Amino acid sequence: MTVLVVVDRIQENAATLLTQEEEPWIISWPVRLLPPDIKEGDVLRICFEQDHEATRAAREEAIALLRKLSGE
Repeated sequence: MTVLVVVDRIQENAATLLTQEEEPWIISWPVRLLPPDIKEGDVLRICFEQDHEATRAAREEAIALLRKLSGE
């Protein structure tokens, strides 16, 4: 899934991003995680991908922790 956002403003360490939807969402995002030459008014493309391997690993870790806590 890809979402387009516009950089509304940049203040100190945070950028305010607005989704380009009929009813926009406001997102506060760390400037350090944006391209170095970004400026107000720029449009960014954010891509969301499900990471199946990371999900599997996190589930396994949670199960192991629950087993440890329950004394198994």
